[in-house]
Amino acid sequence: MRNRRLWAGLGAVTALLVASGCGGSVDKAGGGSGPRPTVLRMFSGLDEVEPFIQAVGEVSEGELRIDRIHSKHGESGEADLIRAVRDGRYDLAVVPVRAWHGAGVSDFDALVAPLAVDSYALQQKVLDGDIAATMLKGVRKAGVEEIGILPGPMRKPVGITRFLRGPEDYRGAKIGAATSAVAARTLRTLGARPVPRAFYGASIAGLDGVEHQVLNVALDQYDVAAESITANVNLWPRPAVVVGNPKHLRALSGDQRGDLRRAAHTAVESMTTEMRQAEADEGTEALCRRGRVRFENTTAAQLARLRKAVDPVYAWLRQDARTRGYLDRIRALRHGTKAARDAEIPSCEGQGADRSPTERSGLDGAYKMTTSEDELVAAGAAGDEVKPQNWGDFRLVFAKGHFAFTTENTEACVWAYGEFTVRDRQLTLTVGGGGGTSPNHAANQFGERFVFRWSAYRDLLTLSGVKGQVSPTPFWVKPWRRISNTPDDGLLSRKCPPPAAAFTG
Repeated sequence: MRNRRLWAGLGAVTALLVASGCGGSVDKAGGGSGPRPTVLRMFSGLDEVEPFIQAVGEVSEGELRIDRIHSKHGESGEADLIRAVRDGRYDLAVVPVRAWHGAGVSDFDALVAPLAVDSYALQQKVLDGDIAATMLKGVRKAGVEEIGILPGPMRKPVGITRFLRGPEDYRGAKIGAATSAVAARTLRTLGARPVPRAFYGASIAGLDGVEHQVLNVALDQYDVAAESITANVNLWPRPAVVVGNPKHLRALSGDQRGDLRRAAHTAVESMTTEMRQAEADEGTEALCRRGRVRFENTTAAQLARLRKAVDPVYAWLRQDARTRGYLDRIRALRHGTKAARDAEIPSCEGQGADRSPTERSGLDGAYKMTTSEDELVAAGAAGDEVKPQNWGDFRLVFAKGHFAFTTENTEACVWAYGEFTVRDRQLTLTVGGGGGTSPNHAANQFGERFVFRWSAYRDLLTLSGVKGQVSPTPFWVKPWRRISNTPDDGLLSRKCPPPAAAFTG
């Protein structure tokens, strides 16, 4: 339901651009009697950009609206995306920092230098300051115009055949990594062999480890193969640059161009907060509940050796005068962030798997709820929840500690199943699996946990959110109507039913 997919990828950008033609010019939205907003088409494979999209509308007071285009593939098309914006096929695009070195722009290398920006707190400091504004000017060399830099998740060492703590653990290892000149140089310097990987659920077989973010280790279910995550090491963040086509931006007023830049700056804090929350709630908590991967910490001595081992990478980076200056300024900003950095370290302490009842509960039976997109929005759904798989004909079945639900409409049909527990007036759903079809290819993942307050009156089951818990809005847009006292899985969608194992444990 409410999955934050932090990288939806761009591997098929070239094919998509051919299919979508030249419709990248700034356009006016139709409908309504008031002033029509100017619509900007923006390509982004990153779901976490929703706060930026919302900020554009708020800062511009409705004069600007972002129409986000995205695709689910790997990161290999990032260079194609830069060219697509330059050539005018899109008004805007969000391009990860790691892609720019390969496009001849080295101005962002300091942001992804190994162990330099090593916490969300420091990343926010850097992006809130004037360093980011200075770096941004470099994109002009690629024929595009700068808008802003958005924060990204922290990438950690994930061990598959070995723990990745000190530099000695990297020697001879095949490490899957997103395409990045700086990351590849770092891994080779540590004696590892970088193996390009798009991730997003792609196979990591044959690798000794990967560099990846905690949330997507959970969403991609890489904990099936992975053995450990080095909790107190952040190799580098994955920030992204918002750029625009110069000609299309000139069609806007000066105030509107300023609104775009202010929106990017405004979104830094809210995006950082949402990413940290998602990492904790949907990443760390899910991984701890599954119990298949261990969070390991390096010792102070191992971390010191790791920093020393990447000195040659810094010598290479510091050959560029601008990068050298950025690195020095980032180092100065690190003072005072240690406490915040330590507070961000994920841990399974105090967390464990829920137990589900085997006896019949008072909720057992089948339920139905039908909602529309407008009703979902009116219920207060967040931007990343307003997706086709989150409205339509919902069916929900509870049976002796197991549940399954389906959602079906003309654009999507998805299913999920798992176990549930009831404690007083709190209902907890722990997902065992999910699938189906939807425009953004989202599906519920093993280990996700949703918590709701519940009440029942006659044939109506009413759910509501619980403060501090993940309580997806699509579940409580309306009351659910009981359509059978018998937990009949035949009442779920026939178009996309869950597997038969949904109610057998």
